[in-house]
Amino acid sequence: MIRSVFRFLGSAVSRLFPCIGGRRQDSAWPEVELMNKEKKRFSLIRAQYINLMQELMSSSHPFEKALAFKYHREAHQIIYSASIRIDDYYELEPTDTSIDRRSRHSATMFGARVLDFFRRRNRSPDWLGRMIAKEREDYNKAEKKALKKLNELDKMVKRQPNRSRYNFEDEIRDIRDVVESIGKDKGTLRFHHLQGRTNELLHCVEEMETIEKNMKESSLSYTAWVRQSWTNFRKDRRCKRESRRRRREFLRQIDGPLPRPITIY
Repeated sequence: MIRSVFRFLGSAVSRLFPCIGGRRQDSAWPEVELMNKEKKRFSLIRAQYINLMQELMSSSHPFEKALAFKYHREAHQIIYSASIRIDDYYELEPTDTSIDRRSRHSATMFGARVLDFFRRRNRSPDWLGRMIAKEREDYNKAEKKALKKLNELDKMVKRQPNRSRYNFEDEIRDIRDVVESIGKDKGTLRFHHLQGRTNELLHCVEEMETIEKNMKESSLSYTAWVRQSWTNFRKDRRCKRESRRRRREFLRQIDGPLPRPITIY
């Protein structure tokens, strides 16, 4: 108890009168110690980054390999510039107080903030950081939303009148081709294309929402839809019956007797 009281009094006296006891507030040696700690920390971050990049470059996963190609040059420049700044600060004279602690500390934080998403997490084996997982999650959500909207349009197009139904079907078919082509490339998709493909899917969803709005305006009532369905059914039967009749006539002409040769007198 007495020792703690004397320690408190000593710290208070040293704060009020820095010449009597304690370390002076404008001393540069704490800055040098902090600089050594920051340099060690940044060296550790740089080593972790190099190890992670080696893992990504040797991986067979297309997302991981594309990620390494995308971010390697940018992160390497950040590490190089931050390490140069740390070396420049470290080589200053210990008594130089022109550079404050905050600007020295920013040299390490400059690289640490950017490289934070390179570190692997324990959430899943292919966890590559918050930014990468967010883009992949956005892509999966956009793909799921586009497929769901396509199924809804397939159900709604049956209630459309014949004069506009075929136009709607053509538009839906074109959008379906785009969505399926994007889905086929998902296994071999480079990561830096992922954001662009997500935007394409969202654009398809916007077009489908416009088509859905137009369908709701021109949708048939139940009785009109049933009447049109029976009309289409009879018309389809007539078309099929006519096509079968033409085919029978064609086969009858082929299988029939050969025409008599023309005799010229």
